[in-house]
Amino acid sequence: NSKRIPLVRKDGGYVVTKADAEDLDGIRIVEAKKLFTVSNVSYLMVTAELNPNVSGWSGEWGVEFCRPNQNNNVNDKVSVYVYGSLDLVVPTKQLTVDRTKQIVLQIVGKGAQTYSDATQNLKFKNLKVLIDGENAIPKIEGQGVISIDYSPSKNKVGQSVKVEVSTEPTFVVAGDTEIPLDFPRWTAELPVRAVPRTPYLEQESRWTPLDKNNPKSSAKFVVHPGDENGQICIKIPRNPSLPVGIGNKDSKPLRIDLVPNNNCFEMKANSADQGFELRLFAEDEKTFRIDADSPLEFPLEFKASTETGESDTGSLKQGVVVVSSGIVDPNWLKAIALALGSLLLPLAI
Repeated sequence: NSKRIPLVRKDGGYVVTKADAEDLDGIRIVEAKKLFTVSNVSYLMVTAELNPNVSGWSGEWGVEFCRPNQNNNVNDKVSVYVYGSLDLVVPTKQLTVDRTKQIVLQIVGKGAQTYSDATQNLKFKNLKVLIDGENAIPKIEGQGVISIDYSPSKNKVGQSVKVEVSTEPTFVVAGDTEIPLDFPRWTAELPVRAVPRTPYLEQESRWTPLDKNNPKSSAKFVVHPGDENGQICIKIPRNPSLPVGIGNKDSKPLRIDLVPNNNCFEMKANSADQGFELRLFAEDEKTFRIDADSPLEFPLEFKASTETGESDTGSLKQGVVVVSSGIVDPNWLKAIALALGSLLLPLAI
């Protein structure tokens, strides 16, 4: 899938014939000329317009020497520099309070989709960066990255930060010869946001009482979406600790199951809530015993995250009322109050 640009000597220079140029799909040769000669090394510059709708410009570029006698010359050597007008792109197009520490800009070729890897051949004269009209100190790093230390304040939430960049770039060849590159004044408006809220968990109903004749209980929960796409995963305790008088040495432990059977919820930004139910039950109802009125308590742990790396972990303290007989007495009411008082709601971040 290679493309060739044939160059021939004519009148002390190099030209591309009209017929040849018409055969070059997507290439319009603007100019081909000899720049200068250093130590018997000639520098030829070919200026062309490449059709952005034609693919295949990214890749390896090379030069073939063609002589009438078809003989090779051991002195034939070539260095190829492919460059064009420069542009800047912003990999992260918005700033986040308490998260953003730098504004990062990437140098690319005009209209290019890939990053520049020829920073060592570029010079930037009179590089100036303004942030909201104030001078900033830019740093040029490897792979064509310009970074500026900046942290937006909370009063900028909902507004935009204006970034302006001006410079006079040159492409360096033959040691110290500089070829000016086109780079218009660049401006961008970067919106500022608060720290995005992760998906979060809320308890919708309290646990039904767990009693001797019916060692089962359940509670309903709801997962709310965050400000970004993300997920929240629930850690299901397999062996909740039992207070004295619940169960015996011969009984199997209580189990907690989640319905539907999926402990991770994928949440789209601002999507509908998703509900689930936790069910607590005895694996062996025949041997399970309740000889106490103490509430059953255990943590319900969760971990939430978003696609941009925000994360949150937490725990909801759970309390299940235990009824050792079918009689309603003050101790049972006290247990209910204690269980309800132990429920915590998560804080949305």
